[in-house]
Amino acid sequence: MLLLALVIAAPTPDLGWLAGSWTAEDGSRWTQETWSAQRGGVLLGTGLSGNGEVAKSFEFMRIAPDAEGRLVFWGSPEGKAPVAFRWEAGAAGEAVFVNAAHDYPQRIAYRRDGPALIATISLADGSRAQSWRYTRDK
Repeated sequence: MLLLALVIAAPTPDLGWLAGSWTAEDGSRWTQETWSAQRGGVLLGTGLSGNGEVAKSFEFMRIAPDAEGRLVFWGSPEGKAPVAFRWEAGAAGEAVFVNAAHDYPQRIAYRRDGPALIATISLADGSRAQSWRYTRDK
């Protein structure tokens, strides 16, 4: 008897609301994230943070479906090896990715708040949270 297993991937969530260039400022400190439009289920992102005119840190990011079609956020701060965070939840205008085995962060969440973008990193249980409120660059 021959058994055939079909894997039907869940539809890729629409994260088009994340696309664009976003900046958060706090005095002279700033953070900028830029996300490509979602194409083929993939978004590419870059992050740059600094103080005044000096860039202090950067990150390369990718959100893409895995072999089962589940979204994965890949973060590569300072050019280090990418770390995977799997899609856990997200209503319209929200995306949450978790990797409980990672030291920090273990949870990465993005959500729209009107015209703003809120990014929050934390432990998997939501503790030790840090948030950034971004506005879309003009």
